Amino acid sequence: MCTSMRVQGSGFGVQKRGERRAATGGDVGDRGFWKRGLIPRGIRRSIIQSPNSIIRRRPPSLIPLRAVLSLVGLVIPPAVMAAPADDPLAASPKAPWNAELAAHLLRRAGFGGTPEQVERLTRLGRDRAVDLLVDYETIPQTDADFPADALMDEPPRGLFAQLDAEQRMRMQQVIRQLGIGDVAALQDWWLRRMVQTPRPLEEKMTLFWHGHFTSGFREVRRPRFLYRQNEFLRRNALGDFRTLLMGISRDAAMLAYLDNGRNVKERPNENYARELMELFSMGEGHYGEQDVKAAARAFTGWTAERDGRFVIRSGQHDDGEKTFLGRTGNFDGDDVVNIIMEQPSTSRFLARKLWRFFVEPEPAPEIIEALAEELRSNDFDLRETLRVIFRSDAFYAPKVRFALIKSPAELLVT
Repeated sequence: MCTSMRVQGSGFGVQKRGERRAATGGDVGDRGFWKRGLIPRGIRRSIIQSPNSIIRRRPPSLIPLRAVLSLVGLVIPPAVMAAPADDPLAASPKAPWNAELAAHLLRRAGFGGTPEQVERLTRLGRDRAVDLLVDYETIPQTDADFPADALMDEPPRGLFAQLDAEQRMRMQQVIRQLGIGDVAALQDWWLRRMVQTPRPLEEKMTLFWHGHFTSGFREVRRPRFLYRQNEFLRRNALGDFRTLLMGISRDAAMLAYLDNGRNVKERPNENYARELMELFSMGEGHYGEQDVKAAARAFTGWTAERDGRFVIRSGQHDDGEKTFLGRTGNFDGDDVVNIIMEQPSTSRFLARKLWRFFVEPEPAPEIIEALAEELRSNDFDLRETLRVIFRSDAFYAPKVRFALIKSPAELLVT
């Protein structure tokens, strides 16, 4: 991972650790972010002056409209004339742009960069530099996919029935060790990809979603499922949040991790329903126990076959009437996700997580409200939301440039 190879084309790729640190300095990450998975353990001041005093001190071209109107006998209420409130996510067209700010962008939208990469972004200017990172599909992908065919498959049905007790125990140990080896290979592949990628934001967002939608090998026990989840998160890294929630609700690794295979009509299992609302979409305090029970019923019968294919077992699904977050109907899992997406708490929850991951650990309330409104207005499109974040003046404020503590994965690849 410390080779001096470079990936041609995008200007992003493998670099020496010393080069990267010298160019980008040391950002330090997001407390509480790291969880189990493939990798072990986001004023304007008002001045009130009389019209006459303003006229005496300013040239005619700068006389305020209120003063001009007062001279001809027109008085307009202050509320009508008040200037619009400052936009916390504003991007000033004449904001400064230099190598220090370009290096900050590379640290947050990726994993840092060499002096040459910093210089290139500096020459591009802020908006074009952000576009290069955000619209990464324009950059040819040179990273090799993981050789998934080499991953261990599920043992054939009936295998253990043919073995005695000692043979079964030995076979289980072999299978467990093979699985641990496969997961270690996946970890190594992904870490190398983070270092070598010509699309740093693609891997940074995959890392973000990996921490958001947590799954672990101990519970899943199938490396192939974890690899498919990683690929799903990468494909949808800058898609829309609704698609991510719909997809993760069908993901074999997640269904295994949160026991939804045991969620059946006769005995609903609430694990996935609770985590969906508490950790994935709305946060604590925005739903009740009856909502958890209703959502669990809606997801009954949602499971995966032995090969990981998603299936809804109609005989195990509760298609009766449910009341969820104030709505009543014969809801299924997709209906639950759609209702969650309508809640104001969902946009605020995601806005807070994004800002804490990419900018600073303690965002101001006005920042969260503005970013939540941005998410709602663009139908939770992550690409455009990140474009707004990375172009905003607030993203480059001196107080946030070294405000984050790096996660273990970031420490390994920077």
